Amino acid sequence: MQDGFAAPIMNKEHAEIIVDVAAFPVDREFHYHVPPSLQPSLHVGHRVMVPFGHRRVVGYVVGFSPPPEDVAGIKDILRILDEEPLITKDLLELAHWMADYYGCLLVEAISCILPPGTRAGGRVGMRTLKAFRLTGGGSLKGLGPKQQLALELFRKEPNQPLTAVSLEEQGIGRATLQSMVKRGILKEESLTVLRRPEDQALKRKHQDFELTLEQQRALSAIMGALGQNQVFVLHGVTGSGKTEVYLRAIASALRSGLGALVLVPEIALTAQVMGEFQARFGDEVALLHSNLSLGERHDEWLRLRCGEARVVVGARSAVFAPVQNLGLIVIDEEHEPSYKQDDRHPRYHARTVAMKRAALENAVVVLGSATPGIESYYRGQEGSSKLLILSKRVENLPLPKVEIVDMREELKRGNRTIFSRRLQRELAGCLGRGEQAILFLNRRGYTTFIFCRECGEVMQCGDCSVSMTYHQTEGELRCHYCGKTQPPPQVCPVCHSRAIRHFGAGTQRVVEAFKEQFPRARAARLDADVTSRKGAHAEILRSFEARQLDVLVGTQMVAKGFDFPGVTLVGVVAADTVLNLPDYRSSERTFQLLVQSAGRAGRGPDGGVVVIQTYNPHHYAVLTAAEHDYEAFYQQELSFRKSLHYPPFCRLVRLLFQGENEAEVQSAAHLWSRLLRPKVRRRDWEMFGPAPAPLSRLQDRYRWHLWLKVPPEGPLSIKELLSECAAQGTLTGVNLSIDVEPSFML
Repeated sequence: MQDGFAAPIMNKEHAEIIVDVAAFPVDREFHYHVPPSLQPSLHVGHRVMVPFGHRRVVGYVVGFSPPPEDVAGIKDILRILDEEPLITKDLLELAHWMADYYGCLLVEAISCILPPGTRAGGRVGMRTLKAFRLTGGGSLKGLGPKQQLALELFRKEPNQPLTAVSLEEQGIGRATLQSMVKRGILKEESLTVLRRPEDQALKRKHQDFELTLEQQRALSAIMGALGQNQVFVLHGVTGSGKTEVYLRAIASALRSGLGALVLVPEIALTAQVMGEFQARFGDEVALLHSNLSLGERHDEWLRLRCGEARVVVGARSAVFAPVQNLGLIVIDEEHEPSYKQDDRHPRYHARTVAMKRAALENAVVVLGSATPGIESYYRGQEGSSKLLILSKRVENLPLPKVEIVDMREELKRGNRTIFSRRLQRELAGCLGRGEQAILFLNRRGYTTFIFCRECGEVMQCGDCSVSMTYHQTEGELRCHYCGKTQPPPQVCPVCHSRAIRHFGAGTQRVVEAFKEQFPRARAARLDADVTSRKGAHAEILRSFEARQLDVLVGTQMVAKGFDFPGVTLVGVVAADTVLNLPDYRSSERTFQLLVQSAGRAGRGPDGGVVVIQTYNPHHYAVLTAAEHDYEAFYQQELSFRKSLHYPPFCRLVRLLFQGENEAEVQSAAHLWSRLLRPKVRRRDWEMFGPAPAPLSRLQDRYRWHLWLKVPPEGPLSIKELLSECAAQGTLTGVNLSIDVEPSFML
């Protein structure tokens, strides 16, 4: 048995099983009889096959106990599906907590923890290759040239099998190998090979250098807490050396026999982070994210479970990785909304789950960011977490100078291009000096939308009630919510005018506008549209790092943690894209994006300049970002949150009702509102709504929602609350989704 898995239990006559059926009526433990032949091998955390009604389903063993006396017809477990349990005791407890906290099915929480490819009885087989090995016998007389070459290769590594694939690459065909097998020189065997992720890392060399005093203090605090459950908020300005603190803290954990888990917010960041971590820890680092193949993810999971790898780097779902003796969890850029799973149940936040997991396994959590989330920083200020500060860049490099350009004035002076005159001058100077630039825009595609200049009609998706994006390469309008596409109209569908124009600009249009002004410069995009192909983001970043590109144009990807010393200029093309969303976090997100994107500049000896283009130059999020003044922004934002009783002064829970019939959706939302109101009052919570969601129609489904405001601390038994209403509030044709601490209000 691997460490962390449940110890054998003497009485195993009956097992408590959670069946893999996603339905609330069966979201409970069922008792099954364990045949005597299975009892020695069966443990908590095992997957089993069980009869359920008239079919066979997968189940998960969560305990052993006699069935209640009034339960008859106990059935037998049919078989055990895996040699070892797939779920540790701590992770099983984490799944129970997630089901209660997020109001999801227990089997949905368990599915997050399972190794890739094993849900609902699936198995990802190990990769086996045909291989050959020297026998030490057989006649060597009369060998042909190919056979002689093969013999030399085997003699170089006499105790190692060589695969048929590797030998073919040396020009030795299978006929040659089979003839040597017949002569008794070689023997054929199957070789199990771990599928390792393709090399996506940006190469880094391990460099020893002296830590700043602030880095030393932060590192000492983290190292001193190893072996205990403690949460640290590491607030370090961009370029202050947070990653070096992470690396040395992990090295300390490894020396103490502890494993480490490192989360990054974007798959694009794993290339740079993996390079730094591999330079320090070599093959002890495993990589987990959704762009790997299923086999690669499965085999990396196995390396972690058996202890071959003791450090994992990955995106959100890596928070469930089976790290042995977990002692340290690092969440880099902890403020990022991508740590929240919004598209399916359970709608968990990796930061919240990590903190619970650390509490269960007595581990340290480090939340690192130049712009910590308001909630995280508040906890650091009021004492439930410990706040660590890195206020200066390493080597005392200055923070970049920030210029704010009022785009309203640019329009008044006749400049209708994407780039202000100031940004044009800075780009020309940067390129003239042979330096690099990053242009940031929180938009994808060619333009934001197409509209009629005569009547103002915006071309919208008929299924989602949102504007469609124009992609010039494909010559089509695309809805980025449901994926629907259509050709752009030649005339306005409302007033029939031909005054159809593009409004706004996306990354593709910015690249083209840049090339129009600087035709000899080399530019590329980095956004979700161009990095969907496996490994594409790493290719682009390698080219940029190698100075094969002069300018990188991107969305939020380029604002997150990249460290390229050649970048001396960052241009924020439009600072207002998030500012006016109907979301209480819009100012915070604007501030974070501006500071993070500005932080990509001036990380080398040549210094840096940032140009922020905006139509709201006097907004406090823009002004404080220009001054790199997190504390000033925090105080103003906290005052706003307190006045309206928003997080961190409460937790929000959203109940979203969706369906194809608007009347049914509205009726369901009102029914649940009536059922919930007395229960919410008893808990001293607040409820708002029901009301149409800001995106009232999405993917041809109408959307209404209810909001709950609950105390910021203490238990949150959402599942218990919902179960009280479910019997009376039966939903027909309407889907209800629960979102605890939602990232977006749309």
